[in-house]
Amino acid sequence: MYMTSWHLFGVWTVSPEHQPTYREELWNWYKEFKSFSFVFRTGGEGWFTYNFPTWSIPVEFKGSIAVYTALMAFSRCTKNARLLGQLGLIFYFMYIADGWYAAMFIAGTYSGPC
Repeated sequence: MYMTSWHLFGVWTVSPEHQPTYREELWNWYKEFKSFSFVFRTGGEGWFTYNFPTWSIPVEFKGSIAVYTALMAFSRCTKNARLLGQLGLIFYFMYIADGWYAAMFIAGTYSGPC
């Protein structure tokens, strides 16, 4: 709808860069969405220029995968072993793998003393 309004009503915005025809705009949107929708990509833009607030969706998905995997891996551990494993993952994601989002998600799984 947003992209169509530019060409249908002549309403122009600053970002993203507009294409001269609707067909070219649709092709540009497709190429960008194709790259954006693969959450395990390692390059390119970190956001979707046609809808900037969606930048957080791949970050949240990858963080959720880290939490789910950690919960499955530590499910049969004792409380102390689980907490030590979570601390190890937080350190790994923050300082080794540069996965700040995963470190924050793992840190959020701590539910206090049981």
